[in-house]
Amino acid sequence: MGSLYPFVIESDADLEKLKHSFDLKDEAYLLLAPNLGDYMVTWASRSAHSMLSLPTLSNPVKLAACFSHEYEQSVKMFEESLRDCLFDQQLTLNGLGKPTLNLMYIPFETSGHEERCLLQLSIKDVTTDIERKLESVLLFENVAEHSPDVIIRYDCLGRRMYANKAFETVTGVEVKNVIGRTPKEYSGVGVAASYLQEFVADIVKTGEFKAGELNHSTPDGSRIIFDLHGIPELNKDEEVESVILIGRDVTEKKRSAEQMRQSESRFRSLVENSPDLIARFDDHCRLLYANPVLERLSGTPFIHFLGLSFTDIEKHIYTKLEEVATLAESPIDESMRQVLKTGTSVEIEREIPSTSGPMNCIVSLTPEFNDRDELVSVLAVCKDMSEVKRYQEQVRYLSYHDSLTGLPNRATFLNDVRKRLISNSKASAMKLGLLVFGLDHFKGVNDSLGYEYGDLILKSISNRLRDILPKNAIIARLGGDEFAAMLPTIPDREEFVCMATNISGELSLPVLIGRKEMPISISTGACLYPDDAFELDSLVRYADSALYAAKHEQRGSVRFYTPELTKQAQERLQMRNDLRRALKNKEFIPYYQPKFDLQTREVLGAEALVRWNHPEKGLVPPFDFIPVLEEMGLVEEVDMMMLDMVCGQLEKWQQLTDTGGKIAVNFSGLQFKYEKLLDKVVDIIESHKLTPKAIQIEVTEGVLLEHHDQLPLIFRDFKALGFSIALDDFGTGYSSLGYLSKYPIDTLKIDRSFVNNINKNEADDILIKTIVSMAQNLKMDVVAEGVETKPQADWLASIGVRIVQGYLFGRPMSATNFEAAFLQDDGIAAHQTQIS
Repeated sequence: MGSLYPFVIESDADLEKLKHSFDLKDEAYLLLAPNLGDYMVTWASRSAHSMLSLPTLSNPVKLAACFSHEYEQSVKMFEESLRDCLFDQQLTLNGLGKPTLNLMYIPFETSGHEERCLLQLSIKDVTTDIERKLESVLLFENVAEHSPDVIIRYDCLGRRMYANKAFETVTGVEVKNVIGRTPKEYSGVGVAASYLQEFVADIVKTGEFKAGELNHSTPDGSRIIFDLHGIPELNKDEEVESVILIGRDVTEKKRSAEQMRQSESRFRSLVENSPDLIARFDDHCRLLYANPVLERLSGTPFIHFLGLSFTDIEKHIYTKLEEVATLAESPIDESMRQVLKTGTSVEIEREIPSTSGPMNCIVSLTPEFNDRDELVSVLAVCKDMSEVKRYQEQVRYLSYHDSLTGLPNRATFLNDVRKRLISNSKASAMKLGLLVFGLDHFKGVNDSLGYEYGDLILKSISNRLRDILPKNAIIARLGGDEFAAMLPTIPDREEFVCMATNISGELSLPVLIGRKEMPISISTGACLYPDDAFELDSLVRYADSALYAAKHEQRGSVRFYTPELTKQAQERLQMRNDLRRALKNKEFIPYYQPKFDLQTREVLGAEALVRWNHPEKGLVPPFDFIPVLEEMGLVEEVDMMMLDMVCGQLEKWQQLTDTGGKIAVNFSGLQFKYEKLLDKVVDIIESHKLTPKAIQIEVTEGVLLEHHDQLPLIFRDFKALGFSIALDDFGTGYSSLGYLSKYPIDTLKIDRSFVNNINKNEADDILIKTIVSMAQNLKMDVVAEGVETKPQADWLASIGVRIVQGYLFGRPMSATNFEAAFLQDDGIAAHQTQIS
C-alpha cells in the first residue's frame, strides 16, 4: 500500500491475537486488504458488526459494501486518498442523515509481505480530542507490541517516549531504563548511539521521512543489520511533535542478497570463461545473450547477432567462410521451438560452422521460467565434442587396424577374408591364396638392436606388402612378427606357387634403416582355397601350420600346406597338453652326466640334464620337448623344478660336496628376465641346507647376446654368494671375445662339434687350442664336451684340458645309477676307463 509504517505481523497466530484484543474493545475495527485498486474487508470486530449492521463475513467484501448508501460518496473519496494518508491522521465519513464517523488507520505487513490496513471507526464527538489521542496511542502501541521490528517513539528533543518488546530482545536493555533518555544518554546500540541521535535530530529538523542503515552488535556477539525508517509525526500546526523510528532486521536478507550476488558473479564468471558456447534466446527464438565463445567462433562481435535466430547466425558464418548453408533452417531453431512448445529440455547433436572449421557439438536446450512459472526463454549450451569425436574415430580405427603399420589387424583381416570367400563361392570359380609371413629371428633383432629398429623393420615390410601385392589383395599384420595376405583370382596351384615364391623373395630383400642395409629372412606358409580347405578357420589353421613348418625346418623358405602338416600340428597340440600334465605330475627328472678329471681320473661332479619320463613313451630326449616348452613359456618352471630335485639329491651326496664336487644346472635365458631369480634360487638351496658352492649355473653362449645389458650385474650377484658360472657351447654363437672379460665366468665348455673334429679338421684343432690358451690366461677352467674316444681324450690332455665330459666316461644316467657308479660310502670312486 506504499505505507510509511511498515509494521510486520510475524505470524498468523500474532494476527489472531491482535484480532482477539480488538474484539474485546468497544470501538469498531475493520481489517482491509488491497485488491486490484479496491479495498476488501477481510475481518470486522464485534463492535463493527453492531455499528455497521454487518452480516457474518464468510468471504472478503468491498469496503463500500460495509456502509449504507448514504456514505457512498464519502467512502469513495476516502479510498482515493487512502494511499496518501499519514499515520494517525483523523478522517471522517459523512452521510446524509447519518452520524459522522471518525476514522483512524494503521497500515502493516504480514510475514508474507502482504499489505494490510487496520481501520478504527467511531461516531464523531463521542469522545474528546485527548481521549482520541490516547486511543490513537494505545492502538499504535497495541500493534507495535506484536511486531518483530524494533519500534521506538522519540520526542522532538530525541528522548525515547516508547520502545516495544523487540527493542529489549535486540539490545538486552529493559525499556523502563531508556524511557526519557536520548541514545547517547543510554545507548543500547553501543557506538552507533551518536549516529542514531543525529538520525532522529535530522528528521525533527527537516520534518521529512528518512531511511538509513544501522549495524548493531548484540550481547551474544552476533552482528545485526537494521534498515531504519524514521517518520515524523506532526501536530495540527504541521510541526514535528514526535518521531517514529522503525528498525527492521535485514541481516538474513542482506546475507542472502550478498550470497546471491556472489553466486551470480561466480555463475557469470563461469559462463563468460566457459569453453562451451552458452546463449539465451527469447520465446521467439531470438538471441538475447551469448558468451564470448560466439565471437571467437564467428569472428563477429556478439552485438551483431542480437535479436537473430540461430539459423541467421549460422548463415552469417557460412557467408564469412564463402560457403552456402546446406539447410534452410538450423535444426537448433527447430528443436528450440519444440522446447517452447513442450516446456521440456532437448538435446541434439549438430555440426556448427566456425571460422576455424566445423565443430561437432552436443547442444542442450533448456526451458527457463519466470516467477509466475511462465516459459520466457531457452538456454542453449553447445559443447564442442570435436576432440571426443576424433578420439572415438581413432579408437574405432585402432580397433580394426594395427597401430604401428596402419595395416588391418587380425580381426579385420579375418572378417574381410570371410566376406571375400562368400562372394567368391557365389560369383567365381577362381581360387584364393592365403599367405602367412613370419620374420625370422625377430626377437634377436629387438634384443640386440632395440625395439626402435624392430619397429622400423616391421613398417618396411608392411610398406613392401602394399607395393608388391595386387590392389585387390587383402593384407594385414596379424601381430608380433607375422603378416598375412589373401591373393584373389588365382587360376591354379602352379600359379599360386610362383606368386608365393616371388612375393616371399621380394619381402626378404635387405631393409634400409637410415643408411644401413639390414639383411632379413622371411618364412612363408601358404594355403589354397578351396583346394586345401573350404572353411576360413581351417584355411587359417593350415597356413599357420605351413608357416610353423617353414620356421622349424628351413627358415627363409616357403612351405605349402600338405595333410602331413595337419598331423604334425595335432602332434604338437598333443605334446603341449602332455607337457602341461607332465609339469603338474612332476614327470621331469634330472639325469646326471659325470665330469671327469683326466689327471686324477676321478669324478669332479656332473651336469644335470632334464629328461621327460613320459608315462607311455618312456624317456623323451630334451631336443624333442625343450623347444616346445620355450614356446609355451614353461621352461622357467622346469628349470626351477630341476634345481629343486638336484638340491634334494645333493643332500644325500655329502661325499661329493664335501670334496668340492659341483652339479651344473642349466638355466634358460628367459630365467634372467625374472627380477627375483637370485632370491628364488637361494630359497631353494637353503631349503635343502646346501651352500651355493655346490651348484654351478650353466648358460649357453646365446644368453649373452639376448641379455648382455643386465646380465653382468646378475652374474656378479650370483658370484658374490658363492655360485660358479659356466658358459656352454662356447665358440658356436656370435658373441665376441670381449664378453669373456665383461662377464665373471668361471668355466668355458668347448662344444662337442669341435671335439668331434679333433685330428680331422686343422682349423677346429687350432680353435680349440686358442680357446684353451685364452681360458688359462683368464684363469678359467675348460671342460670339453662330447668326448667319445680315447684318442680325443689323449689329444685334449696333451694341450692342457683337464676336465672332460662325454660317453667315454659316462652317459647321462639316473641318480641311482650315478651313485652306484661313482659314489662310494668311503668317497668318490675312480673311473675305470684306461686313457693312458
